[in-house]
Amino acid sequence: MEMKTFRTFVLISFVSIITGINANNVHNSRKSMQKRSVRPTKSYEFKESDGSVQGMTVFQLDRKISEESYKIESLNRWVTVDNTGAVKVKEVWDYEQLGKEKTIDFWVYASGPHLNDLERQRIIIHIKDVNDENPYFINRPIPMQAVVQLNAPPGTPVFKLQAAIRTLTTTFITS
Repeated sequence: MEMKTFRTFVLISFVSIITGINANNVHNSRKSMQKRSVRPTKSYEFKESDGSVQGMTVFQLDRKISEESYKIESLNRWVTVDNTGAVKVKEVWDYEQLGKEKTIDFWVYASGPHLNDLERQRIIIHIKDVNDENPYFINRPIPMQAVVQLNAPPGTPVFKLQAAIRTLTTTFITS
């Protein structure tokens, strides 16, 4: 055994005895701290109603090679990713429940036989609101009555009907 190798062995053994860390784990943790490859961010745009069926595949992640497999980096309330790269609805999408950005934002890992390291990719799904709330009429009393003048020309406004849609964040009023 060379002197340099012997010193390294003694040093690692000493660290293992003092800290209780296995020398093999030290070597493995260095490998896991290596910089991972990052793919370009992908953005998608969907309507709220596109995520209305739990378990439905919304889209497929792009593959560099056919043998790639995928895993979502951390748990996400709205979507799951299976090992084939299918992004599926985990919980029915609700626009009003999303954060202020109105996006579903997550990271995935891609791995495969021809990839040296795990590759990360950020996925951003922009959600567009769909009117899923029933409108209500503001005018009172109900039923409403309108009076039309006898000699009124065609196109004369008769009555202004106002309705609103209430969401968790805003009330929209239309006339």
